[in-house]
Amino acid sequence: MQDEEKRHKEHVERVMVRLRAEKDQWFLSRSAKTAKNETITQFLQFCLFPRSIFTASDASYAAKFVTIIHLLKTPNFSTLICFDRTFCDITYTVTACTENEASRYGRFLCSMLETARRWHKDKDVFEAECSGFPGFITKFKAAGTEEPGDRSHTDTVDFENYRHVCHKWHYKIAKALVVCLESKDYVQIRNALIILNEVITQYPLISNLASVLEKRIEKVCEEEKEKRKDLYIKARSYQGKLSLCRTRMVREQDFHIMKRSKADPEPEPEKPKEDKPKDDKEKEKEKEKEKEKDRRSEGRESRERKSDSRERTSKSKDRSSEGRERGSASRERGSESMGPPASKNSRKSADPGDRGSEDRDFKRKRDSGKEKEKEKSPVLDRLEKKEKLKKEKEKEKARKEKEEKEAASKKDRKRDRDSASSETDKKRRKDDEGGEPSKRKSRR
Repeated sequence: MQDEEKRHKEHVERVMVRLRAEKDQWFLSRSAKTAKNETITQFLQFCLFPRSIFTASDASYAAKFVTIIHLLKTPNFSTLICFDRTFCDITYTVTACTENEASRYGRFLCSMLETARRWHKDKDVFEAECSGFPGFITKFKAAGTEEPGDRSHTDTVDFENYRHVCHKWHYKIAKALVVCLESKDYVQIRNALIILNEVITQYPLISNLASVLEKRIEKVCEEEKEKRKDLYIKARSYQGKLSLCRTRMVREQDFHIMKRSKADPEPEPEKPKEDKPKDDKEKEKEKEKEKEKDRRSEGRESRERKSDSRERTSKSKDRSSEGRERGSASRERGSESMGPPASKNSRKSADPGDRGSEDRDFKRKRDSGKEKEKEKSPVLDRLEKKEKLKKEKEKEKARKEKEEKEAASKKDRKRDRDSASSETDKKRRKDDEGGEPSKRKSRR
């Protein structure tokens, strides 16, 4: 085993020496900007994707080769753009794969995500393997303006920006797989479930994306439970694995520093410690001023309320006085219409009549009050109407039952009559048949 290990190490060293010698001729281009378009596109189209779906070992080899190209500081190769194009839209790739190719492609994505996670997790590892490397250069200047030993011509991605980019990749993968799961196509749902099962060790890492995927998986289970059992089994197996991986997941604000929106106020710079007592005094004065303002506003509100209540009471008194004046005027008019003043006896005799009229008026008021109450209570009217309808329906049912009984009795009577008439006819026929031969004999 030790001899075999030595032979493997020697072989790896020879291969790495050859790669270092040939790396400058891999991605030849006239300008550095073509690395973002032509170079990465051709590399993915002709080298990476065909190898990643060939066999399982080739899928792992393709992902590992990308990291080696990055660590060798290969010129004109952008590692960020290679990862970005690999993760950003995998919908078409997932749809075009067969079942076995989908499992190999899922293994390739898992290896790529493992590398991205290693750089995302530790800042020291990122600075050692990524900062200053050509794969993380974002801006280039013209070649003629460069000076030897000057690094100001390049701008590399720092650790926090890389964490933002990782969040974008995770979001894009979730979006593409959700599109596949929500489609009614059998191939898309099957390949998406296969890739999710292959990537479960590295994805998802963010809790809210995991909950989104879990909802879609639950929906797939409900829809495919009776239709397609193989999809239902794969969805249930992934659901169990996802529940076991909940412990390693983190919140979005822990995965990367979330950018503040424009509406959020910027933090104010801290003031020196010497000004703190002055600030405290000023704050206390401001609080006292605010309390005084609140008290004044409360006093004003209470005064306004009192004035409003007084105005209301005065208005009610004016209304009552007006009502009294109207009642006295109506009484005077009634006395004038009755004619000249009568004697004491006539007044005494008129009093009981007046009391009777008062009683009648009181009864009318009571009846009118009852009518108003009835008008005010539409619920009672509805209930009464429902009871009336129920009674009418019961009466109609009783009538129909009586009619049906009478019709049935009539039918029975007709049957009895028909049966009796048929029996009498039969007897007559028999009698006629029995009497005919005797008549014939007597004739002879």
